[in-house]
Amino acid sequence: MFLTLLFQDKLSNAKYAITMARKIGAPIYALPEDIVEVKQKMVMTVFACLMATDKAKEAAEAKDE
Repeated sequence: MFLTLLFQDKLSNAKYAITMARKIGAPIYALPEDIVEVKQKMVMTVFACLMATDKAKEAAEAKDE
């Protein structure tokens, strides 16, 4: 039972992280289960999408100035 609660906590945190990433406009392709199971390539795509979103927003802000 304790392991189930631990997994549910991890899953809830992963869902929250994906929700926040999508809220800032990042195109996220990973599932919460991919993050909980630490699928390296999928976790890397999450961070790559976050970095690309940040870079695009910085470029847009620099263009506006």
